[in-house]
Amino acid sequence: MIDLNNVDELQINKDHQIKFKHFRKTIQGQTFMKDDTDYEKVCGDRWDLNVVNTPIIIVKALNENDVKETIKFSRDNKLKVVVKTTGHNNNSVTDGGVLLDLSLMKSISVNPNNQTVTVGGGCTLHDVDEATSKYGLATPLGQISSVGIGGFSSGGGFGHLTKLHGLSCDNLLECIIITADGESKLCNNETNQDLFWAIRGAGGFVGVIVSFTFKCYPISNVVVGTFIYNIDGTNNAKNALIEVGTRHLNTSDPLVYAININPGLPDHVMVKVLYFGDSSIGESLVQQFQNSTNPTTSSISIDTPFTKIQWEFDGIIAPGKYYQEGPLLKSTITPAIADALLQTISTRNTQTFSSIIVTELGGKVNMVHQNETAFPVRNSTFNIFISSVIFTPNLEQPLKEWTKNSINLFKDYIAGEYINTSYSTDMKLIFKENFDRLIKVKDQYDPNNIFRSLK
Repeated sequence: MIDLNNVDELQINKDHQIKFKHFRKTIQGQTFMKDDTDYEKVCGDRWDLNVVNTPIIIVKALNENDVKETIKFSRDNKLKVVVKTTGHNNNSVTDGGVLLDLSLMKSISVNPNNQTVTVGGGCTLHDVDEATSKYGLATPLGQISSVGIGGFSSGGGFGHLTKLHGLSCDNLLECIIITADGESKLCNNETNQDLFWAIRGAGGFVGVIVSFTFKCYPISNVVVGTFIYNIDGTNNAKNALIEVGTRHLNTSDPLVYAININPGLPDHVMVKVLYFGDSSIGESLVQQFQNSTNPTTSSISIDTPFTKIQWEFDGIIAPGKYYQEGPLLKSTITPAIADALLQTISTRNTQTFSSIIVTELGGKVNMVHQNETAFPVRNSTFNIFISSVIFTPNLEQPLKEWTKNSINLFKDYIAGEYINTSYSTDMKLIFKENFDRLIKVKDQYDPNNIFRSLK
């Protein structure tokens, strides 16, 4: 066992020693090394456990200075830096690099007058929704509240408010990022505009964001219709999916749709229909959707707290080993896409749990030009997210093959890949026409490539 307080140098190889003791003195948070008592526990403190995570050093940063010192230390010792908050993403692991854990940096400040929220890089979506809801406000965030704000929003970020108010990164007003030189930079539409452009879609490639300020919107209680359809010979499930797709094409449709196929109920489709506004109008509109389909079971809730919708998966989607992937569509849900969705779930491996979450984009997302932010897929209508739990090691490869084969069913309808749900290493495929500009920003602010690589 290593006594961290007495280690002066850590031998990496015959030519490279790291002076850990000196570095430790610069950190106000916590540091962990291999063979330390708590090292394995801290490595495993993450949501997705289906990773190989063997950092040479873990830093649980307490403040901005800890982040700066960690970046300088990593740069000087030619070590890669990966950033983690909750560990939902497989990009928050390293083999032999530095793991920078921001989970202790949880400051939140809501300004109800100008309708903004400023949050620390270690906050979760739950933390943010909890703070803003006290003022009747919300910013566009995702549907799994244990996700960290940093990777989610800097990769794009979508959820229940996306159609109405855009991506999470579209609602980022400014942020503070620490780049490879160890210096903090304020970024917004007037200051460090090139960095601000890159952060909105590719933040993890150019630095560590320690503070975000988002635009918020008044969100009162919500009308929620929950409709369940059996996947059977009646075609009701398929018709419900097509109905969502048809309504999506109507740009004046004020309803928002969220779909979960196999939502803990085998061989079922659940469609949630949401209305943000006057409850009497919303109830009528949601009922019209119910009347146009033929759900097996249905319920309509009036004045549902927005946080109840945001937090409904809390305690259900537990940490574990997962394989998750899914593309962004350029087509609405057509009969062919509905067939592909139902075929996908019908061919799943019943020895484990797999589901498909379909999130509606369109709306405000499509109104932003593809070059305005680093996030390039502005013609997307829906995201299809296929998630599977790996109960035993022998299931992993079959699940990967099933997922790949399923995504191939949508190949003619795909607008692009989503950085937060992709295992692709081809960043040109993900960032498309924005790749060359992103490379220039990367070369300027991370010339030694200590953060996530673009190529």
